[in-house]
Amino acid sequence: ERFDPDRFSAERAAQLPEGAYLPFGAGVHMCIGNTFALQEARIILAAMAQRFRVQALRSERVRPQPLVTLGMAEPFPVMLTRRPSTSPQRI
Repeated sequence: ERFDPDRFSAERAAQLPEGAYLPFGAGVHMCIGNTFALQEARIILAAMAQRFRVQALRSERVRPQPLVTLGMAEPFPVMLTRRPSTSPQRI
């Protein structure tokens, strides 16, 4: 019942029971907004890709970590650089 950014850190993740994190629920109790939320995330990602250039700050490959969802085994830092605008800016 409190904000804890380290709740899903690598050290504590091993102690969590299976199914402890299901952002949209599961089965008959699945959130009716999950499809909308995932589509909205795709739209936001596409909009960001149009406005920013993404540059990896490390050269090694990303190691996947398959859990309930596919994630990364360790953080992968990137740098976002604003792309030059091709259209007039609104004031």
